Amino acid sequence: MKIQINIKKCGGCGEVKHRTEFSKNKRMKDGLQVECKVCNKKRNKKFREKNPEYMKEWSNKNPNYNTSWAKDTEESIVYVLKNVVTGEIYYGSSKNNRSYRRSYHFSLLRRNKHCNEQIQQSYNLFGEEAFDFQVIHQCKNPETARQIESWYIQKNIDKNWCLNQRISNVPPLNPANTQESA
Repeated sequence: MKIQINIKKCGGCGEVKHRTEFSKNKRMKDGLQVECKVCNKKRNKKFREKNPEYMKEWSNKNPNYNTSWAKDTEESIVYVLKNVVTGEIYYGSSKNNRSYRRSYHFSLLRRNKHCNEQIQQSYNLFGEEAFDFQVIHQCKNPETARQIESWYIQKNIDKNWCLNQRISNVPPLNPANTQESA
């Protein structure tokens, strides 16, 4: 029987951290990077600052690299941010594309600045890899997306697993009652 240890010492800062604080690396015996995500990010930033010409040249050689996520769609979304370990869910909606909204949440969480304290505590405890971002509805109209989000929140806010902290003042709309959602 293989026992998985949930902590690891970072090769950068030397701190002992939870496994979710390390990015995956299939080549390593434990399947994780040597440095934690924070140290890895600092090292990469320092490299980019020291080598601006390299970065510029690389960008010119790879003009289409990782830009598909930045393209906005015409559709608004209703999404869930779910902690797959605990089953906790946060409902949200956005008229921006899904990758931007996901990045926005995780950027705040990484900096310990998310306005929802329950999500921040859950993130601090379980790490980024414990969270999944899923689009549950797509709508042509941002107002419809907000109404569907409101319906989910009102239906589930009293449940322990719902991380939304307040009910929206937007009138709820059951997604089954609209043809706009997917």
